[in-house]
Parts: sequence; structure tokens; C-alpha cells
Amino acid sequence: MKIIVKSKKAKKIRLWLPTRLLLSKTIARIAKRHLNADIGRLNHLVPEEKLDDALKALRNMKRNHLGIPLVEAKSADGDYVLISM
Repeated sequence: MKIIVKSKKAKKIRLWLPTRLLLSKTIARIAKRHLNADIGRLNHLVPEEKLDDALKALRNMKRNHLGIPLVEAKSADGDYVLISM
């Protein structure tokens, strides 16, 4: 996964993260447990029984559509954020 943040006021940030690690079942369960503790229940977003299916779909999307942007945003100030597979 590639994350790019460009700003006119600060340095450009580029991060490459291992997608397999981010989309693993173990990391998803750990993140969900900690997010639930911090901001409340998240079962309305992805139920526990559908979490594995959602991660599998994201892994297949990465394999079949390499480089597809997940998030691309521009602000009026000229800031730019891109998160791609």
C-alpha cells in the first residue's frame, strides 16, 4: 500500500506499507478490538463474520488491480493525499 501526502507548507511524505501485513486477519482483529475500546462499537461498519470476506476482497483487488487508488483527495489549499494499493 502506498500513501502520498503533498503539502505546499511542509515536506512531501511517501510511505510504503506491506499490504499483506495490513490486510491480515490478526491485525484486523487487533485493530478492531482497540478501536472498539477507544471510539465505541464498530459492528455497524463490518460485522465480525464478514471481516474475513472483506479482507479477502481487498487482497484480491490488490492482486487484480495493482495501483488502484483507494482514497484521493485535494484541498482548496493545495494539499493532496493519495492512498493506493
